[in-house]
Amino acid sequence: MACQIADATQFDEAKIIQTLKQTVVQDLGASKAEIIKDDSREGNSFSLQYTLERIAGRVQISGARSGNFYTLTADLVEKNSAK
Repeated sequence: MACQIADATQFDEAKIIQTLKQTVVQDLGASKAEIIKDDSREGNSFSLQYTLERIAGRVQISGARSGNFYTLTADLVEKNSAK
């Protein structure tokens, strides 16, 4: 997803990423998932590994700025370990 930045002086990438991370952590907690690894890099991305019953998952969100545009990328990988 990409959007145009209206006012570059008020744009705070670290705050956007931190707010998204807090929301994902809350949503995982609400679904009773257990976060097993929190890998936050710099101020423009984060990755959370979690387990939920027999599912092992990872969500990664990163952002990139190019001129007056900002692009968010989200990846979700889940594996079911049911036999």
